[in-house]
Amino acid sequence: MNEQIEVIISDGGLEASIIIPVLFDENGDQHIYSKEDVIAALSEHGVNAGYLYDEIDRLVNEKRYNTETICARGIAPVDGIDGYYEFLFNTVLDRKPKIRENGTADYWNIHLVEVVKKRQVIAIYHDPVQGKDGMSVTGEIVSARIGRELPPLAGRGFERMDNNHIYFSNMDGKIEYANNRIVIMPVYEIFGDVDMKTGNIEFRGDVIVHGNVRKGMKLFTTGTITIDGVVEASDIECKKDVLIRGGVHGGYESKIKTDGSFFAGFMEYASVESKGQIIAESILNCDVMCYDRILVANKNASIVGGKVYATAGIEVNILGNKNYVKTKIDAGLQANVVQEVVTLQSRVFEDQNTVKKTEKILKTLADKEYKDPHQNNKNPIKIDLLRTKVTKQAQIARDNARLEELNIILKKASDATIRINQEIYPGVDVAINNIRTKVSSHQKAVEFTECEKKLRMYSLEIR
Repeated sequence: MNEQIEVIISDGGLEASIIIPVLFDENGDQHIYSKEDVIAALSEHGVNAGYLYDEIDRLVNEKRYNTETICARGIAPVDGIDGYYEFLFNTVLDRKPKIRENGTADYWNIHLVEVVKKRQVIAIYHDPVQGKDGMSVTGEIVSARIGRELPPLAGRGFERMDNNHIYFSNMDGKIEYANNRIVIMPVYEIFGDVDMKTGNIEFRGDVIVHGNVRKGMKLFTTGTITIDGVVEASDIECKKDVLIRGGVHGGYESKIKTDGSFFAGFMEYASVESKGQIIAESILNCDVMCYDRILVANKNASIVGGKVYATAGIEVNILGNKNYVKTKIDAGLQANVVQEVVTLQSRVFEDQNTVKKTEKILKTLADKEYKDPHQNNKNPIKIDLLRTKVTKQAQIARDNARLEELNIILKKASDATIRINQEIYPGVDVAINNIRTKVSSHQKAVEFTECEKKLRMYSLEIR
């Protein structure tokens, strides 16, 4: 009656179960199964390894009929472990301030630059651990996953030793890691103030100032700028992020421009333009142009006076003040951006047509030269046409690049809102997508949105 015993082999073949039916003989007596019956049934189904003899004994002795019981178990494979790198520096930098328990922001928590010293070990490679094959209940090998090797790290500014297992820097500088590549570059580090003693600074890379930037100084860099102190009335231009841990006291003379994001403890009497987001504790009487989002939303964080614009929107705790100081706040689409898009699209279309016409004439000239080899290749008409083609193609490339930037701005502006978490005072002039309103009464916790060409104000407390 072994053929009546049901044998179930699991997916992967690592377990085999038995279900014994209740059967009766010709005399009406219940059939009693033996251990040999169970093993024979398992064997008939190809199960020849991993028998659980104790479990089989219990199955038979306890008469576990019509119940599934695991009676054989194979050996599971142990997968290998891939090789990996242990990095001895921060590979992901924190670009947001940490909020203290009292609600204020800690700008010392932000790190734009990870600095290493010469001969510092920066990474250690750990070899893969090979796996161990298993075996199914049918005696077949179950292959383990092989631990994979990783390729050596690429990049510059470091050396390898111990057969590519230990990596160390060969210079003092800034370290970055991305896409299996480490790059260490020089950093201009100033242990003090930027003033008349240091002179103006122009540097291709990152600049760290462990002090202040004094009045009248100029600072330009193609990398990031980190300033531990305060920026006075000075000019700063940066192609990446700017972090001013103290803040900006511009005296209505400071001009700061960055292609990245801008972080500052406070901003007072300054002009700031940022392509990335702006995060600050307070903004007082500033002229701010942000092509992303402005966040001034820590405890008592406020925007008072000046003109502040952000493409993607603004979030602030307190807007304006009890003295009803005139404050202009804008978000969303700007008319000049839309006009620039239209102008560029028209110019690209015209230039593309000019290139097509020029190429057509050049082809005609080339056909003539092919038929008449003696024709002068230095034909001034041909040279002028080639110059026109190259000039127009270069202009098309520049215009398309600018259109990409503007399209990103348009996308960010599509859902712009102005959110005031605590209070907004009279004297504030609010606009989204050039639809403007003046606040005439003190309000608490509101949000402005543009809907159907109208500016609407919603209470955050009700919502």
